Amino acid sequence: MHTLSKVCLVLALLLGMGGAYLTTQVAKKRNAIAETIVAEKKKRDDNIKQIASLKITRGKEVDELDRLMSEWGRQWTTKGQTDKMIGAILLNIGAPQGFGIQPPNRGDQPVYIFHLDPAGTSRFLGEFIVSPGAQQQSVVRLNRRPYPQELESWPVDGEFRVRERIPPGVRAIFHDLVTNQSIADQIVINETAKLQIQDNHIAASQKTLDRRLAELNGDPAAPQTADREIVSGLVDTIRVEEAERNAVLKDVDALRRSLSDHYARLERVLAENRQAIEAMSAGTETAASTRPQAN
Repeated sequence: MHTLSKVCLVLALLLGMGGAYLTTQVAKKRNAIAETIVAEKKKRDDNIKQIASLKITRGKEVDELDRLMSEWGRQWTTKGQTDKMIGAILLNIGAPQGFGIQPPNRGDQPVYIFHLDPAGTSRFLGEFIVSPGAQQQSVVRLNRRPYPQELESWPVDGEFRVRERIPPGVRAIFHDLVTNQSIADQIVINETAKLQIQDNHIAASQKTLDRRLAELNGDPAAPQTADREIVSGLVDTIRVEEAERNAVLKDVDALRRSLSDHYARLERVLAENRQAIEAMSAGTETAASTRPQAN
């Protein structure tokens, strides 16, 4: 009995220790499960909040998309070629892409076209009307009179973006930009015309200057039968004539001096002759006074 009691006591101790250990492990496991449940609940709550936020964001984006669609409408991006003679563009889209289909009883609906360049920027070309009967390709024509030099600035071909609508505020901005561009282009045209007039005046003045210089310096290419002032020029002609004049003046001066000398000699001869005549006259009168008188 005593031994059996000891065995039972040992078994009881072992069972107690095992129960305590199991109880501890169960408590730890329960705590871990509770923490996991709390974390998963938190994740669930966060996911619910995130889903709600995403729904709100999606709703806003849908509203923004609806607003943009109502303001800008549909858009197409396609290749095309311009016809600058008539202010038109041939686009590689048509009815299969839903383009060019006009609603009944609403008349011609305009479209707005941008040219896309390889650098990624775009240029607004204007408001266009789609020609009827578009199938695989469509022809759109500018819905206004082109501005001066506008069609010449269009690209030959390339990629174009077509929009159904443009918000009124943006259209007003485009209109102001196009108006300012038109005014600037007209100013450039006017200034270019003024510059051309000035260039013409400069060219005419240069021709006059060249002609005057040719008159002054002569023209070696002139015919040999032409006057000397044309071949040699006025400057050389005047120089030669001045030399000839100076030579003539020198001869005239020499002749004047010679004439003066001859005149002085003549005056001396005349004076001597007068003196001789006076002397002869005085001698004759003396001889006559001394001649005896006849009875």
